[in-house]
Order: sequence, then C-alpha cells, then structure tokens
Amino acid sequence: FDPALGVATGVYVLERDQSGRAEARITADKGVWDAGLKAWKLENGQQRTLRAGAGGAGGGQQVVPIALLRSTVDPSSLLSHQYRQFSQTLSSVQLIEAVNMPGLPADVKERMSRMFWGRWSGLLATVLTMVIVMPFILMREPGNMVTQSIKAAPVALGGLVAGVLGAAAPVPAEILPVALSAFIPCLVMLPVAIAQGTGIRT
Repeated sequence: FDPALGVATGVYVLERDQSGRAEARITADKGVWDAGLKAWKLENGQQRTLRAGAGGAGGGQQVVPIALLRSTVDPSSLLSHQYRQFSQTLSSVQLIEAVNMPGLPADVKERMSRMFWGRWSGLLATVLTMVIVMPFILMREPGNMVTQSIKAAPVALGGLVAGVLGAAAPVPAEILPVALSAFIPCLVMLPVAIAQGTGIRT
C-alpha cells in the first residue's frame, strides 16, 4: 500500500457473514481509494462468491467482475494497521513522517512519537549508565576486576532496563508531553551520574 498515492496492489479481501464464515473472496491487481465515494476502485477485480449446495455445504464458486468495493477500511485504517504491526522496524525518519501524517489516529501518532523519543532516551540512558558504573572500574589501586564487575553488573543492568521500560511507559499526553515523558528515566539517572562521575577518587 502506497499512502502517498492511496493505491493498494495485490488486493485480497474476504467477506464474511455474521457467524464469521467466508461468503466471498475479492481479488484485484490494484485498488485506488476514492474519498468521494468512500470506496476502492479496482483494476481487474473479481469476486468469487461461494454458493451453498445441498445441506448447506459449499457447492462451487461464482466468479463475477467487480469494479468498485465499498469498505470502511480506508487508507487511514490501513496505515494505522501497518504502523501498529511494524512500528519496531521503522526508521526514525519514518516515525516522524507517521507523526506528521494527516488522517492517522491520535493514539497511533502518540505511539510513534513515544517510540521516536524513546530511542534517543535509551541512547542517553546507556551513556548515563556507563558514567554511573565508572567508579566500580576506575580504582586508585590495582584490584580484583572480577569482584568489581560483579558489583557493577546489577547497577548497569538496572540502569539499562529502567531506561528502556521507563521510556516506553504510556504516560498520557494530557499529563506530560511525550517528548518529555520519554526522558523521565534519564532525568532520574542524571543526578546519580553526576554524583558518581564527580566523586571518583583519583
């Protein structure tokens, strides 16, 4: 699906009855969304309707051409589904495009924005975690690095986990902007990192 053109290729649609059983299958090489008609204009569209045979069993298929498909699934719905399913694989540029895209639901935009800022928050949290564990490694005298590493490991792990989970926490945008709430773990870790970094004995 190309959101810029409103064109879907390889269209495959299943129509179901109230019980969830498939009644018809619609295929087309291409579908173009018509906002005025609120329907998809199909290219080489075909509708294969299931015909009930004796005792309600499937008795065959009736194939008829179809040029127009009216549906509540518009381009915004398709984009919302795509972004929900594949948001983790989107680049930062694509996330920003999603946030600025008109017609996309507000909750999806908020999720994309949180994911964008969460990546930067996670990077900053990693740097702050490194500063926090530095006193465990930088020692005035030679010592047992295995012991120091064991001491530093839970601190480093806790900082990294807190940075990731804290940035992804769904804080309502009405309470705190997404660009700020994503950095709450960093704001908590910052004074600890300053204290640890400036308290190293040389």
